[in-house]
Amino acid sequence: MTGMLLKDWYCLWDMLKRIVLLLGVVYPFLAITTDMPYLALMMPLLLAYYSLSSIAMDDKCQWSRYARTLPVPVQAQVGAKYLFAVLSSGIGLVWCLVTGVLHCLVKPHTVDWVGDYLLSGIVCCGFALLTMAVLLPIAFKKGVEKARNLMIVMWLALFGGFYLLAKLVPTAAMARTLTERLDSIPAGYAAVLGGIGGVVLVAAALWGSYRLSCKIYAQKEF
Repeated sequence: MTGMLLKDWYCLWDMLKRIVLLLGVVYPFLAITTDMPYLALMMPLLLAYYSLSSIAMDDKCQWSRYARTLPVPVQAQVGAKYLFAVLSSGIGLVWCLVTGVLHCLVKPHTVDWVGDYLLSGIVCCGFALLTMAVLLPIAFKKGVEKARNLMIVMWLALFGGFYLLAKLVPTAAMARTLTERLDSIPAGYAAVLGGIGGVVLVAAALWGSYRLSCKIYAQKEF
């Protein structure tokens, strides 16, 4: 699997280095100078989605047909895509945290934001990996373009759902009710329970998606 992972990294490096300036410099710079940390939170999301690009490049050069002749099991070939998504998202999370530290160094009054950077970055990583758990089997089955189209639909549905919820449900009453319920739970207990639940959810989704992708890839004709 290590060889497959390195292959994806080398193939995507020409593409990745073009956005390093955007992800590694411009986004953090804007997040710090404009006090809008959510810009830095895009890094885990964007980097995770590059696993789809690796599948697109494989399809373009017919790598999968060649890979099936190698003494590399299907599980390793598929697992490399999932591992690439996890590692890429993790790199984005680390850089997000670095941005938070730089933010508090440049503007000391934002020192309390470091925890927000970390927590929000972890949530974004989880969301990115859950999204990839849905998209990767579709990319193996139907192709990357259909997976990307579904990703757009998912984003529109998500934001559209939040917009309709805000319009149809009295937000003040909903926020007050939610706050009251959260206040009734000890902070430490809620954090631990939420963290464990999130990790279990993401791990279960990735594992189920991985097993499905292995089955799809093994039955695929090239």
